[in-house]
Amino acid sequence: MIYQYKDKRNNVNLANEYTLAKTLSMFDYTGLPDTIPEKELERILQENGYAFIYQWDNDIIAFNGSLSGDVDYYNNQTEINITNNKTRKNKTVPLNEGVLILNDDYKLGILKLINKYNTLINENEISIVMANFNNRVQKILSASDDNTKESAKQYLDKVIAGELAIIGESPFLEDLKVQGSSVSNAQSFSDMIELNQYFKASLLNELGIQANTNNKKERLINAEVEQNKELLYPLVNNMYNNRIEAVQAINDKFGLNVSVEYGSVWKDRNVEKGLENGNTIEVLEDETRLVESDSEIRNSEPE
Repeated sequence: MIYQYKDKRNNVNLANEYTLAKTLSMFDYTGLPDTIPEKELERILQENGYAFIYQWDNDIIAFNGSLSGDVDYYNNQTEINITNNKTRKNKTVPLNEGVLILNDDYKLGILKLINKYNTLINENEISIVMANFNNRVQKILSASDDNTKESAKQYLDKVIAGELAIIGESPFLEDLKVQGSSVSNAQSFSDMIELNQYFKASLLNELGIQANTNNKKERLINAEVEQNKELLYPLVNNMYNNRIEAVQAINDKFGLNVSVEYGSVWKDRNVEKGLENGNTIEVLEDETRLVESDSEIRNSEPE
């Protein structure tokens, strides 16, 4: 699939897949049965919002099903419809015969969140592409008849090809009008690029990765880092807690020894490390590094 600025749906789907390719490594599992690949389990959870662990014949499998049946006192459904893709058989199973893993308390997954931001990013990138196109239009040529229009086209084609172009008839000049383009970019490229970075940083923050959404500032003080840090934790911690509860239920139900921990960059998401003694976080080009002291910043500034 190739990026085409006119094909919004495919652009967003492609961006969603790239983002999910990163978030599938958010958690690391040990002890899962061979019939439940870690990436397949996370893909179901993050895209669907929940997964159902059930022993079909002799295999323990993670299913992507639809909840159904009667509800309990809290309006939670008590059954699930699942399909064994290998045998093409369907079955309706009471939830208490397996383990329902929730991605989050509302069974939302993160695909909807990812899709929201990638839609905004895609719209902004289309604006950048269109502004780039419009920036090429410096003059507008208008012709009063088809002959003049065709002559003007041939003239421009030769100029583009790097050939000498000659106008042989004065009527061509009389019938052709050249006007300055009325196209103007109300929003500068820099503004649109900053908006793009803001959307991307906001998505990363939602997914628990530290990113600076304030592109006007090069450095963040401790208070600003702490304030931003609070935005990183709620969703990913909720996802982690649901997996901890589910893993314990799986172990009890099937006699396994499964465990789960944060994986990839999420292992190091604790930004509290090293922020003592008035240290400051310096943000340059969307990359964050720890500066050991405020004096280092002052000494590094150009005179």
